[in-house]
Amino acid sequence: MKRKRDKVQRISKAKKKTNVGDDHFEDQLFQPKDWDYIIHHDKWFAGKVNVFSTEMVISNLYGNMSNDQIALFRKTCFGPYVDMKEISLQPQLIHQVLLREVKQPNLDETWFKIGEKCVRFSIHEFCLITGLRCTGNDDCLKYQSRLSRIKDTYFRHVPNITRSKVKDVFVNLKDASDKDVVKIGVLYLITSFLFTTSYKKLVDDSLMALVDSDEMETFAWGEELYRITLSSLKSALRNKSLTEGWEESF
Repeated sequence: MKRKRDKVQRISKAKKKTNVGDDHFEDQLFQPKDWDYIIHHDKWFAGKVNVFSTEMVISNLYGNMSNDQIALFRKTCFGPYVDMKEISLQPQLIHQVLLREVKQPNLDETWFKIGEKCVRFSIHEFCLITGLRCTGNDDCLKYQSRLSRIKDTYFRHVPNITRSKVKDVFVNLKDASDKDVVKIGVLYLITSFLFTTSYKKLVDDSLMALVDSDEMETFAWGEELYRITLSSLKSALRNKSLTEGWEESF
């Protein structure tokens, strides 16, 4: 009986210490085992999904290049994207899948329990879906000190290059070579469609130099993008506010 009273007292003190409400305290006590839901299904909640790539990037790409330029774009490692249709996302479906994430030991992938089955999302599935290279050199910072002719030619009067500036330059290009149009088109695709969460503000000099180099074709774009995607998926529902609702951003 004494042990039971001591346990009750410890729980009571811990509850007072959290000072954030019963729900939060119960969440702290819940420790899922492997292949259990990370968020207990009794605690599932409504949410709002923010999607950064909302503009018509694919349509803008296709509509602002000539047939010859589109043909050149198709030969790049990003070629298949120019023939995509615009994506219509279902935000609540994404939210419902994220709620079903299960605890599992591999930190390099994530699993979800859909019905009675557990399904995996790893770099293998990501590679199949995106078609991007997922092995090899993925160190973008090594290009930080390299010069970029594209930057010096088309952005020389732009003190802070944001993704919106990249779009503006691309859709207003005049008297540019076909190769330059394709390179800036690739930069637009990367910053406004593929890497939207990591290039919300300024576009790195290293990215400009990489796109302007021959190594763009062999760079492991998929590996870096997978890390960003996985981090977004795993953190989307963490630290949920108990009083202010919740938003997930991708």
